[in-house]
Amino acid sequence: MVVVTAGSPRRPEISRDDLLSINRGIVRQVAQAISRHAPDAIVVIVTNPVEPLCHEALNVLQCPERIIGLSGALDSARFAFAIAEQAGVSTREISAMVLGRHGDSAVPIASRATIGGRPLRELLSDQQIEAAVRHARFGSSEALRLIPAGSTYWAPAAAEVRPLLG
Repeated sequence: MVVVTAGSPRRPEISRDDLLSINRGIVRQVAQAISRHAPDAIVVIVTNPVEPLCHEALNVLQCPERIIGLSGALDSARFAFAIAEQAGVSTREISAMVLGRHGDSAVPIASRATIGGRPLRELLSDQQIEAAVRHARFGSSEALRLIPAGSTYWAPAAAEVRPLLG
C-alpha cells in the first residue's frame, strides 16, 4: 500500500481548484514512481484536491480498483463525529456516510445514518441533523480557517487510522 501525501497543503487563500494546478504534476510524478517501483500497490490519495488527483493517478497507473481517495473516509468520519456530538454518544455508535467531492459540495447521507442501529430521525431533531450535515460539508473550511497549517495533517491522519481502531 502506498499513501500519497506529497504536494502543497491547502491554505485559506487557495481554492481546491487552484491547488489542483499546483499538485497535479507532483501526483503524476509520484504515480510514475509507483508504476516503476510498486506496480501492484494499492494507492491511497490524501493530497488535495483528492478526487481530481485520484483521476490523475488513474491516468498513469490504469488500475481503478487499486486507487482510493481519502475524502470519503475523512468526510464520513467528520459526519460521524458531528452526529456523536449532537447525540452525546461515542463515534463508535455511529454509522454515517458522505458521498461526492470533498468539502462544500459533499453529500452527507443523513437518511441512512444511524446511532446504535437506529435512524437519526428517531434520536435527533431536524436542527441537530442539519448541524451535523453542515459540519460534514463545511468542517474542513472551518478547520482550515482556525488552524491554517494543522488541519491539513490532523484530520486526514485521524481519518486514515479510524478504521484500524475499531
